[in-house]
Amino acid sequence: MERLHRFVEINFSTAETMLTEFDSTLELESMLPIHEGMSTSNYIVTANEKKYLLKIYTERSTNTESSMYAFLHGSISVPSLLYFSHASSSIPYSFAIIEYIEGTTLNEYIRSKKKYPMELIPQIARALATIHNKCYARRGLLDAELQVQETFQAVRQQIASLLSDKAGGHLPGVLRCKLYDFIRNRDDLFQAIESSYVLSHGDFSYSNIMIDHNEKVYLIDFEYSLATNRFHDIGHFFRRKADDVEILIDQTVYNSFFEAYNSVSNNPLPYNWIQLSKAVDIPAMLALINTDNPQQEWISDIVQDINTFFK
Repeated sequence: MERLHRFVEINFSTAETMLTEFDSTLELESMLPIHEGMSTSNYIVTANEKKYLLKIYTERSTNTESSMYAFLHGSISVPSLLYFSHASSSIPYSFAIIEYIEGTTLNEYIRSKKKYPMELIPQIARALATIHNKCYARRGLLDAELQVQETFQAVRQQIASLLSDKAGGHLPGVLRCKLYDFIRNRDDLFQAIESSYVLSHGDFSYSNIMIDHNEKVYLIDFEYSLATNRFHDIGHFFRRKADDVEILIDQTVYNSFFEAYNSVSNNPLPYNWIQLSKAVDIPAMLALINTDNPQQEWISDIVQDINTFFK
C-alpha cells in the first residue's frame, strides 16, 4: 500500500544537526533513507562508526512512542529509545534517535526462508500478551504518560459510522448489507470484544516485528499505541498477507500463537478469539478507504478480506 503521509526529505546538514542535538560528540558519516512504512520517515544514520535509527514524526506530536519504549524496556525486547525531541529550529517535526537493530522484518524473514518461522511465534505471542497485561477502564488515545486522553467509538459504532461515510460508498451493495446485518444481529460478539481494554501496540503488523541475527524478536514502531480491546492487535497480525506469505499460514500457526499468548496473559483468549479478532479488524480496514479517491487496490483487498471473514 502507498504511504499515508509523505516522506520527509532531509539533507546531510539537517541530519547532522539533529544527531548532534542528541550527542555533540557524534560526527555523521552517512545516512540512508528507509522508504518502507506508511507514516513516519526513517533514516539509518552512521556516526562514529555506529548505526542509529533517525525517526521523524509527521503527526501526533506527543511522545507516546518514547513513553512506550520506556514502559516496555526490560519486559519485552524493544530497541532503546536514546533521544526524543519536539519540533525545533532544524526541523518542524518531532524526531527520535533509536537503537538500530541489525536484522530483517518478519515479512522479509519469511520470504528469505520460504517457510513460516514456527520457532518465532511463541516469542511474538508472549511479547504481545505482556503488552496487553496493562489494563484500562476505557478505550482511547494515550498521552505521554500512557493515560487515556481521548475516547473513541466502540467497534460496532465504528463500523456503522464508516459504512455511512465514504468507506461505505466504495463497497459493493451486497457486502454493505452483510455488514449492516452483522452489526445489528451479533450482540454476543460485540459484547465479548468490548468486555475489557488493554494497552495495545496499535500497528501490530509483520513490518513492525524485527528478527535479529540471533533470531531474537524485537517489536518496533509504537507511535499508534492506544488503549483498546486486545483483539485489535491480533486482528492486524493475522490480516491477510501477500499470497506467497499467506499460503504458509495454517492452523498450526494459530494454535502456537494461542498457546503462547495464553501462557503469559492475565486474561486468556476465548475459544472464538480468531473470529473476534477478524471482526475487530473490519473498521481498521474500512478506515483506510474512508477517503474520496482511495487506491483501487486497497478497495479490492479490503473487499476480499471482509468477504473472507463472512465465509
